[in-house]
Amino acid sequence: MIRGTTGGTLAGTLVAALSWAAAGAALAAPLAAIDGPRPPGHVVDTVGLLAAEDVATIERLAEGIEAASGGDLVVVVINSTAGQPHRQFATDLFNRWQLGAADRDDGLLIFVATADRKAEIVLGDGVDDPRQQRASQRIMDELLIPEFRAGRPAAGLRKAALACGSEILSAGPEAAIPDRPPEPELQPEPEPEPFVPEAAEAAPAWRPRPQPGSGGVLPLVACGGAATGGTGLAWYLVRRRRRNRPRTCPACRIDMIRLCEQSDDAELQAGQRKEEQLRSVDYDIWSCPTCPEVTRLRYGAFFTSYSRCPACGFVTESNTVDRVRSPTRWQTGLETITEHCLHCGRSDTTTRVIPQLSDDGGSSVGSGSSWSGGGSSGGGGSSSGGGASGSW
Repeated sequence: MIRGTTGGTLAGTLVAALSWAAAGAALAAPLAAIDGPRPPGHVVDTVGLLAAEDVATIERLAEGIEAASGGDLVVVVINSTAGQPHRQFATDLFNRWQLGAADRDDGLLIFVATADRKAEIVLGDGVDDPRQQRASQRIMDELLIPEFRAGRPAAGLRKAALACGSEILSAGPEAAIPDRPPEPELQPEPEPEPFVPEAAEAAPAWRPRPQPGSGGVLPLVACGGAATGGTGLAWYLVRRRRRNRPRTCPACRIDMIRLCEQSDDAELQAGQRKEEQLRSVDYDIWSCPTCPEVTRLRYGAFFTSYSRCPACGFVTESNTVDRVRSPTRWQTGLETITEHCLHCGRSDTTTRVIPQLSDDGGSSVGSGSSWSGGGSSGGGGSSSGGGASGSW
């Protein structure tokens, strides 16, 4: 009886020891994946939390930020720190990989341990001041953690990466710009001199002189506007006439019937119905009353804010441009372009650098550029552990 109990106890102890060993090996796998020099790119996902398109989006954001301001943003996702304090683990990883430039210490690490349900934002010493610490904690509390709690970790990391880039790395402390000359005061532009018609004998024959009560050049502008508007109106009337003309069934040779807006939805695809809902495209459906012949005619809107989605092909994609930082004569600007399809749900965010302003107030030579792909300058940065922590 005692031997049986002892044997059972030993067997249970052995099973528990093997289970703990297996668990330890599983936890050590992701740690081994990041134990070493920094891998290429800005995203290291050892557990497959992010889809390929999510990784590509964050890579583009990070590279756009790096090209614009030099800031080095890295996202790391592992399973667990195997009992090590998360803040210290993330800070040690930051310093081992030397994120950011040595002379600026402008690295930033977004670190997530999924099994531990912990997240950290570690700031390089060059971007670690009270204002940026508050910004990092707000990003953690309002963007990253709520999305993880809602089961949308990829969206949380995308939003956090964009916010960290725009509010911390791209902004930077004011003291980080050495010997910055003061912005020149804007002087009010002088009032334009009133138009004084030339004398009749001095006016060239080809220049029409304003007559009393004619309003000067305004009638000419009005005439030009009327001509343009008249052309547009004429085109609209021609198009409407062609659109409403009777149509004959190619099979039966009898007049077809145009379905009303409520009835033609049954003949449209879901994407076409969404186009009509957004008023980017209007469809006419002509049906033969005696045979199954149906004719679908597509009419794009004259003016629409939507564009064609490269994924589904429908004119249901909205484009939003957000100015992250305006350009000055001493630094480039940065803006993000967010594309979102209201039909298939495709979403993509890219960054674009705005050239510095030239001395005359315009943009310097060249145009804004966008970046995609992997790679990093990296090397030399350090962190004292400032930033933000969160859990879900």
